Amino acid sequence: MLNKGTRVVGIFLILLAIQVAGSMHSAVAQYGQYGSYGSYGQGGQAESILVDKTVGMSQVTTKGGTTTVNFVDNLASSDQRFYAGQTVTFKIKVKNTSDHKLSNVVVKDILPASLVPVDVKNYDTNSRTIALSDNLALNSGEESVFTVNTKVIAQEKLPTDQGVFCIYNKATASNGVVADDDTAQFCIEKKVIGVKTQPQAGPEYGLGLLALQMLGIGSGIYLKKRVS
Repeated sequence: MLNKGTRVVGIFLILLAIQVAGSMHSAVAQYGQYGSYGSYGQGGQAESILVDKTVGMSQVTTKGGTTTVNFVDNLASSDQRFYAGQTVTFKIKVKNTSDHKLSNVVVKDILPASLVPVDVKNYDTNSRTIALSDNLALNSGEESVFTVNTKVIAQEKLPTDQGVFCIYNKATASNGVVADDDTAQFCIEKKVIGVKTQPQAGPEYGLGLLALQMLGIGSGIYLKKRVS
């Protein structure tokens, strides 16, 4: 006949076995609910997508008449400034960085207030969004490239309290499971009508001004001596 200590250990082991079995059942049930896919792709590999947004810096025309644009991630005011009516070109690269196919990828470009689209379709004026694709399919490692041409709005519509300002243009890609976005900075300068550019006051300018001042002082002394 089992003693009291043995019976306690036995009961404890039985309860532990029931708890372990319940945990395993819960895990299996959860796995069955989401399956081998869920937010993952075939084989349990996570889906992923990458968006790369760039802006055209300058246009170079060859002898044959071909125009090429250098695209960079961002433009500072010291790199290049755009003016009212000028074209600003963007390039959007969308890449499937997972190991299986992505379907129904929606690609959008969201314009800032200082830009308007040029020769594009599916533009929503309320959200300022260009729908570049609503059913893009990308195989593993595949990349799709979109080019968006825009134009800086008219001079009188630009902000009145800023001479030079930098803004961002944003692009997004999503299929409901994965998503990514990227921005490209560029700068706009508002020309002030009727104001000419002043010469820069460098060292030569300061020396010239000093020479003129000394000449004026010398002339005054000379005239004073002549009068006296």
